[in-house]
Amino acid sequence: MTKKRTPNRRFIDIAEISVSWTFVFHEESSILAENTQSALSATS
Repeated sequence: MTKKRTPNRRFIDIAEISVSWTFVFHEESSILAENTQSALSATS
């Protein structure tokens, strides 16, 4: 039995990767925003 990857399965893989990257990017930007905000409030 050969395991054949269908285009639909490949699309799901790409979608999962995109979602995980979006989540990582969102987490990073949230941390960056918090650090920037605390730095600004510290200098003022």
